[in-house]
Amino acid sequence: MWKVNGPRLDPRCLPCFLVVTLTMSSILIGVVKSSPEIKLVSVEPKEFAPDTQIEDQELYLLTNVTRLEMHCKAHFPVQWDFAGDTSPMQLHVRALRKTGPKLSDPTFLAELVIFRVSSSITGTYYCRSIQNPNKFDKVHIFAQEKGYRGQDPVLIKYGQTIDLILNSEKPNVIIPCSTWDPKTKIALFKKSTSSRKFEPLEPKDSYTYDPKVGFHLNLTQLEESSGQYMCSPSIDRTFDRVYVNLRKPEFKVTPDEKMVEIIQGDKLNLRCEGVEEVSILVNGEEVNDARVTSKKEYIPEAEFPYVATLVFSHLDPADGSEIECVRSSGSTARPIHTWKYRVVGEFDEKRRGINKYHSRRTKLDWFACWARTSQSPDLSFVQCTNPMECQIRGHCLQNSNKCDPALVQLCSGGCAHSTIENQTGILQCKGDGVFQQIRQFLGTSGTYVYNSMIEAPKEEKLSLSGKHVFKSGSAGEFTCTGSTFLYAGGFRWGIKAKGRPVKVLEPSSEEVVDFEETFLPTGHVVAKAVLRLESPKLVQLNCFAPFWNTTDWDSRIHALYVQG
Repeated sequence: MWKVNGPRLDPRCLPCFLVVTLTMSSILIGVVKSSPEIKLVSVEPKEFAPDTQIEDQELYLLTNVTRLEMHCKAHFPVQWDFAGDTSPMQLHVRALRKTGPKLSDPTFLAELVIFRVSSSITGTYYCRSIQNPNKFDKVHIFAQEKGYRGQDPVLIKYGQTIDLILNSEKPNVIIPCSTWDPKTKIALFKKSTSSRKFEPLEPKDSYTYDPKVGFHLNLTQLEESSGQYMCSPSIDRTFDRVYVNLRKPEFKVTPDEKMVEIIQGDKLNLRCEGVEEVSILVNGEEVNDARVTSKKEYIPEAEFPYVATLVFSHLDPADGSEIECVRSSGSTARPIHTWKYRVVGEFDEKRRGINKYHSRRTKLDWFACWARTSQSPDLSFVQCTNPMECQIRGHCLQNSNKCDPALVQLCSGGCAHSTIENQTGILQCKGDGVFQQIRQFLGTSGTYVYNSMIEAPKEEKLSLSGKHVFKSGSAGEFTCTGSTFLYAGGFRWGIKAKGRPVKVLEPSSEEVVDFEETFLPTGHVVAKAVLRLESPKLVQLNCFAPFWNTTDWDSRIHALYVQG
């Protein structure tokens, strides 16, 4: 059944519509496809289109392709999602809702446009239902590298050394050796404990290779699974290697950090767990301090049965020491993990991270980030205009890349600052003792709103502007602007005459002179309408904005006075 919030609809007029919130899921069950669908829409230059097709949920892109567009399509809200080891930056994403005269049959689209091909867009792209993430279609893109250096590495993580901890409950592990070139054969090696050289891993049937993720290693078929592994197209190709250190878990420490900071007056809580007996020592000795509570216990059924804990109370700025977790079995203690701690005041703790300032000289906002010490942090910014784009392009922040170009300057005292003008996205400060992100949005008036557009004032989310008074027969131009962090494209217009319900306009409606809709890089969708206003009975104009992640609509009302 329809659920309508607002004035009644005239049943004699199918295109008549006045809805602030409309739910349609009940009439769609059993009528439409139950899963989203990915469709390759266009490839440029066109001569490469025949060889650029999705087959078995895979797509191989050559660098000759200058533009590619794919649609994620369904009869319910959908989104693009990305999983992979790269940082896709050369793309744009936007949401659309297409509706006809019968507004009960919408099509939800999420468009993904790739405008430059390189290996950094390699990965799996999911077209996923927002309400039910288990409903999805997917395509894995293998994207060719440019070859600026003659012969480029084919491994996505080339040059990296990765540490992996074995899980005793899982008989398999993935050695992350994914590639952008599935045609290149990748070999797996392991360092021999006797020769200390890398040798081809045996037996061969203990692993399989998937170019999307790497080697699936069956640990049950190996005599000794821990050790150092290396993957490469060839043992001689030293510039194209990934090293993986695989080790069995022997201990666990909390917190898993080397430097621990405590706010003055708080407690320091340390915990060490091991497969052998463990102890916590302060400056190499068992602690003897009235402010310290320490305990050892044995839990036979636990993964790490030996547990040592230490709680340090009433710390002040004069405190500071080195604390070790050690294996205490045997004649000598062997260090497992070392904590260094320091006590800081509230002001010291609060001054770190991102702070916003306004320049009277330039009239611009600028952001400064302070680290714990004089070592300046990294200040990175990724531009994105909607949640989908932020999820995909935001991978650059996870991978510690600089993301979009931003003018970052260093300031004294472990500080970095930058000015970001009229851009939406994510700002990240990461460095010595600090990790903080803020999300920057632009309201419809151009003002900044942080962390959530949902909490923004109503007029900053969606605004409707235009003249109010017209002469009969004249044309009026109206603009409806909304944030793409809340709304999809596909705005609709409606007019209401006195004593009548709202009539939703179609491009062919007699009142319509022109419709236009534009997506802006500032994170806005702008819908413009030029309407011929004939009847003096017209009293209002409606702008209907579709939410990008639900079936609902938002609306704004604009009063009209048409003089006869």
